[in-house]
Amino acid sequence: MHYVEFFTSINPIVLGVLAVVVVCGIYDHWLETHHK
Repeated sequence: MHYVEFFTSINPIVLGVLAVVVVCGIYDHWLETHHK
């Protein structure tokens, strides 16, 4: 199946994007809590 190969090849990129989004969300929340 092409879909499985495609998913495994793009998975690291997806994980990287998700990690960046999570880090940005935590950083934004941290800034809000520490600036009050």
